[in-house]
Amino acid sequence: MKNILLALSLLIIGAPIALAQTTLSLDECMRIALENNLQIKNSGYQLDLAEVSLRQTRAQQLPDLSLNFGQNFNFGRSIDVNTNQRIDEVFLSNGYGLNLSVPIFNGFGLKYQGQQQKQAIQAGIKDVEASKNLIRRNIITFYLNALANQELFRVAQEQANATRQQIELAQKRVSAGVANEIVV
Repeated sequence: MKNILLALSLLIIGAPIALAQTTLSLDECMRIALENNLQIKNSGYQLDLAEVSLRQTRAQQLPDLSLNFGQNFNFGRSIDVNTNQRIDEVFLSNGYGLNLSVPIFNGFGLKYQGQQQKQAIQAGIKDVEASKNLIRRNIITFYLNALANQELFRVAQEQANATRQQIELAQKRVSAGVANEIVV
């Protein structure tokens, strides 16, 4: 009797929870996991960083041009060398500059750095794919475990029903006097 009350109370308590859950297909589980996994997002960010580094390395191979303008305005007192008197003077100076630098040869440093960045991008792509494959494998494993557990639950229910039928049959045999309670 206690077992029946316990099972009944679990069914009453668990029924609203079971109704509130939504059933997801395997494809939906995959999509949600791949969109929200932090490891995949982090791998994607590392890939973006490697691509930016490659663009920066390529930009270092281009000529660098800079143009400067400057103007100075000074005023003050000085001594006139001809008359030996103090005079107020204003000094105005302008400066212009143009700088152009072109990397001609630096021991293939930029070339090798570019190759390294390309390999980092390829490694980033492989890392993202490896992370996605690991997530997919885990989801498939969990999904198959859930299906196996559902099947085990169904088999256990069938076994419980068969046991109940055997108990009812044994009780009917005892009531009919065909068997006694000790044998049953």
